[in-house]
Amino acid sequence: MRVQETTTFLYLLSQLLPKDRYNKNNPFAKILSGEAETELVYEDKYAVAFKSTGAQVKKHFLVIPKVPAVDLTDFMEKASPEQVNGYMRAIQEVVHQQGMSPKAELMAGSSELGYRVTFNTGVHGRQTVPHCHAHVMGGEQLQPHFVGITQEKVDQIKEQGATEVLDKLEANGMITKCETAKNLARQMVRTIVKSRSRNA
Repeated sequence: MRVQETTTFLYLLSQLLPKDRYNKNNPFAKILSGEAETELVYEDKYAVAFKSTGAQVKKHFLVIPKVPAVDLTDFMEKASPEQVNGYMRAIQEVVHQQGMSPKAELMAGSSELGYRVTFNTGVHGRQTVPHCHAHVMGGEQLQPHFVGITQEKVDQIKEQGATEVLDKLEANGMITKCETAKNLARQMVRTIVKSRSRNA
């Protein structure tokens, strides 16, 4: 069995276990206990971070809390406010230390830097390791990350430069009902339309 298949199996098995579903033999638990080695890029009393072995972009790090939690939901139920705050601050530290923070660029009048933080949770969220972890990605222009919208559809919006395409995608359920994603998608279309009218 490959590593990804094994970790997926461990995650599914953890879902069948009673109340505390946490599996102490998962790969990230072994990193925290020192049983497995990895090169850490950050560590404090709340979290550790290291490069993703399955990096999807130029900069891709995993930040895991030291709380034994299966996923983000489990972490939020188990962690104290101090641990939650500490974990979020650890994620922000990784962003700063790895040069992905847009703060300095924004102050200089540019916004070219940026990053994405993703929590895959559960089977539908495609979580493969049964320990809460954040994917922190950046270092290059990332692809749109709207649920149900493909790059092909984004290109279609660019080509037509009209919001009616977006309305059709929403009506057909191609874009998530999440208001934040809808607003970001609409903002993207407005930007494209403005840039086209400026270039015309």
